[in-house]
Amino acid sequence: PRRPLGPWVGSGVNMKPSKKGPWLEVELPGFEDGYKTLQAKLSTPYSGADGTKGLHLVPDPDTRVLVSTHGLIPGASGMEATATVIANVRDEEVKLESPALILEDPATTRLSELIVEEVGEVTVKKMDTVEVKSDLSVVVKGATTIDSGMKDFTISGGGRSISMTGNQVNHE
Repeated sequence: PRRPLGPWVGSGVNMKPSKKGPWLEVELPGFEDGYKTLQAKLSTPYSGADGTKGLHLVPDPDTRVLVSTHGLIPGASGMEATATVIANVRDEEVKLESPALILEDPATTRLSELIVEEVGEVTVKKMDTVEVKSDLSVVVKGATTIDSGMKDFTISGGGRSISMTGNQVNHE
C-alpha cells in the first residue's frame, strides 16, 4: 500500500543515520516502492536552539524505530509528509539491567559543574589514558589509598616526580 495521507504512527527501520544532522532515512516495511522510504527528523531531548546542549542519541543502522507522520505539506516534489522518529523499538532484551547507559562510539560531555552527593563504589575495568589539559586541583579530605596492583606508579609534573616500584619510593 501507499503511505496514508493523514497522520500516521508505525514502525520502520533506520537505514542511514546521521551523527549530527536531524534527519534519518527510514524504511517502512509493507509499503510499495516509492512510498516505503521517508526522511524523518529525530526526536531527541535537546535543551537550547543551537544544538550544543542536551542528549543526542542516534539509532544505529538497521534499528527498528517508531515513526509518526503529521500529514502532508507542500514540498519540492509536491506534497511531502513531515515525519518524526519518536523512539527506538526494542525487539530483544538489553544487555544490562535498567538504568544503564552504553556508549560504544566516542562521546563528548561538557559540564560546567558536576556535583555528586554520594558514590558507593566506582569500578573501571579498563582505561588507557586520562589526560587533563588544564590546571587540576585534587583535594581529599580523609584517608587515601592508591593501589597500583603491584605495578609501577609515577606522579610527575613541574620537573619533579615521585615513583613507586615494589617497596621503593623514589623522588626527583
